[in-house]
Amino acid sequence: MKILNGELSDDKCAEKFLEGARVAGKLDNKNICKVYSFGKENGHYFIDSEPIDSKSLSLHIHEEYPFHLSKVIDILIRVSM
Repeated sequence: MKILNGELSDDKCAEKFLEGARVAGKLDNKNICKVYSFGKENGHYFIDSEPIDSKSLSLHIHEEYPFHLSKVIDILIRVSM
């Protein structure tokens, strides 16, 4: 589950957060986690999604930066399938 930090966000950030959830919720790909629900509860925006047994993409990027072009292409191919 992802919860948007209300202290660090504004209405525009919240809308982008929810739009990302809407788009992700329409995707059906084994390389992208499924979004079960999203919205606002008790003043907090949230995304409830399938659990992932892996590192986040952000952590993966930081650990392996700079990526070789072949690695970037491999990731893009897997996500687009």
